[in-house]
Amino acid sequence: MSVITELEARGEARGRHEALVTTLAKLLGVRFAALPDDVHARIRAADDATLDRWLERVVSAPSLEAVLAD
Repeated sequence: MSVITELEARGEARGRHEALVTTLAKLLGVRFAALPDDVHARIRAADDATLDRWLERVVSAPSLEAVLAD
């Protein structure tokens, strides 16, 4: 893989991650009201697999804590 291709792949992965972070934060805010700073930090620190799991839970979880449960 060339350096340019590798940099493009990293940029695309970073963009996908940021989209997941933004989408999850928005949905949680709509569903459960304003999010505390520690929740924002936890969302930003999560990996893509965790963000996907939390996104799936947003539609059915009864609380913010249930969405973010491990």
